[in-house]
Amino acid sequence: MKYRAEIDGLRALAILPVVAFHAGLERLSGGFTGVDVFFVISGFLITTIILGEIEDPSGDRFSILEFYKRRVLRILPALAVVLAATVLAAWAIMLPNEFRAAGRSVVATALFLSNVYFWRTSGYFAATAELKPLLHTWSLAVEEQFYVFFPLMLVFVARFLGRRFRLWIGLMVLVSFGLGVALTPRDPMTAFFLLPSRIWELGLGALIAAGAAPAVGAGPGRGLLAWAGIALIAFGVLGLGEEDPFPGWNALYPVLGAGLVIAYGAGTSAGALLSTAPLVYVGRISYSLYLWHWPVIVFYRLARGQALAPLDILLVLALSWLLADLSFRFVERPFRTRAIRLVPAPRVVGLGLACLAGFLALGGLVNATGAKWRSYPPDVLRIAAYTDYNDTAEHAYQFGEGDGCGISGHSTDGSGFDREKCLRTEPGRPNYLVIGDSHSAAVWRAIALAYPEANVLKASVSGCRPLLDADGEAPCRAIINHVYRDFVPGAHLDAVIMVGRWRATDFPKVAPTLAHLGPLAGRVVVFGPTVEYEGEFPLLLARERMNGVDGVTEAAIDPTKKGLSDALGEIVRAEGVAYVPVYDVLCPGGDCVETAGEDVPMQSDYGHLTFAGAKLLIARIRDDLPLGDALPRRRAALDPVPDTRPAP
Repeated sequence: MKYRAEIDGLRALAILPVVAFHAGLERLSGGFTGVDVFFVISGFLITTIILGEIEDPSGDRFSILEFYKRRVLRILPALAVVLAATVLAAWAIMLPNEFRAAGRSVVATALFLSNVYFWRTSGYFAATAELKPLLHTWSLAVEEQFYVFFPLMLVFVARFLGRRFRLWIGLMVLVSFGLGVALTPRDPMTAFFLLPSRIWELGLGALIAAGAAPAVGAGPGRGLLAWAGIALIAFGVLGLGEEDPFPGWNALYPVLGAGLVIAYGAGTSAGALLSTAPLVYVGRISYSLYLWHWPVIVFYRLARGQALAPLDILLVLALSWLLADLSFRFVERPFRTRAIRLVPAPRVVGLGLACLAGFLALGGLVNATGAKWRSYPPDVLRIAAYTDYNDTAEHAYQFGEGDGCGISGHSTDGSGFDREKCLRTEPGRPNYLVIGDSHSAAVWRAIALAYPEANVLKASVSGCRPLLDADGEAPCRAIINHVYRDFVPGAHLDAVIMVGRWRATDFPKVAPTLAHLGPLAGRVVVFGPTVEYEGEFPLLLARERMNGVDGVTEAAIDPTKKGLSDALGEIVRAEGVAYVPVYDVLCPGGDCVETAGEDVPMQSDYGHLTFAGAKLLIARIRDDLPLGDALPRRRAALDPVPDTRPAP
């Protein structure tokens, strides 16, 4: 196909916001949408090549082996270098749990299933995801999964469906887009990471390649469309943020924007701008820059033990740029020479599969034995082991896993919540309801142990603050509204305890919710936000111990939570409701409690309390917790539990 410089310039518009967003430049809050621009470009270029071969006047010369040969030569060389460098850096810098997790992500990347792996283990915007060096490979996995079936689909349409490419690609785009729109508000992680809700983005590029874009002759109209495309991309980068539903409707900004530039940018002033040498250069190294920038950021942060300061941002950007340039010159380009292109496809594909198999073996070895590749002090191992706290019996007991009273993970409806069991009051006993997101589940058991004479009910929905008409995934609003509107009015509860990972966007709903609950419950108590960390707290604490530092650096603490707690407290107290400033309890005078016993971290991830941490919190606030003077409160129930910590 004919080279189009403006498409390399469009790649620059895609990669620069992504890198800036990952580096922490807050003004480019929607920089993650650059990935969607890449999807459209990829769909257009690959489909143009495939259709050109299928519809060649001299006869159909498309070969699936030749297609995968091109994919191997395009994707694998730079990816292999980055994977090898990642394993080496992970061995040198990471703690054993992190190193083993990096090995698992290498396996997922080599299988082009990292989108599924990270969908199952983390969220793209989650704090714990910020230190996973191969998180960004999810988009490569989406592309390669698409190219498993899409070329075969085009061949099938060409041979059996009258070459009606636009019709069948268009149907694919519509179905995928509809799925994405429907799924995003219900299960945003699934919509974000998995292929079905992303197909339409690659498919739109394919539609343009198939000639579906309406013809617009040379003139002002064509230029306006191209500039409109750039404007849409810019709006996505500058106007969207992590809190906005995505992909869904909001993905239209980068996707349609990229489509307009591709369809109408050639021969326009917008195309001329994108064809300038600096943007073309950035576009040409964009793949290597995408591969390198995220591991550089992650390992730099791990080595420094804190978030990036302005000087740090400049350093990681410069290093990423240098590595990308070297990678493009000495890794990517040598595999694009005529001599390499003449190597038979079976040999190239075979070598590519062998390379991937090697990384499968390496990643599996790291996962199985990586903890033994270096020696660590025993206390460091004990603390770091809490990154696997979610897999322990203690965690299951603390959160009441399997009791039917908590919805978490990737549930797409509220059917798992056992309303009859979980919302059953007991006459003759005080009845308390602990309600909220996963942070409510973290303290529920500790509250129940502190008040053994009470019947302490639990209604927790992951990611769902305990508010009327709450924002969140599908089960959120249905379950919370049912509890507040159908159950609470007739339950005669002695107390409702609201716990959540509060956001400023929740504030408008706090007062109406409290006004609703006030006349219906004996007491209402709101737990404020806890202290949060920029990463997984056990690893932060273990790394500081390994470095001989007593405690986690203040720079690792999320600076916004203190102000959020104070603001929420003002709203709650103005309604005459009791407020527990969890942040202040855990960080009196700004000095945060980090352990709840010898080598027992207060928190198991960015902010969820361990069982020992939750009991320590309740012990500190118990005497001030307004849950009824007639109810005896037993301090012994909050003594340390037997040591069931995960083995290092």
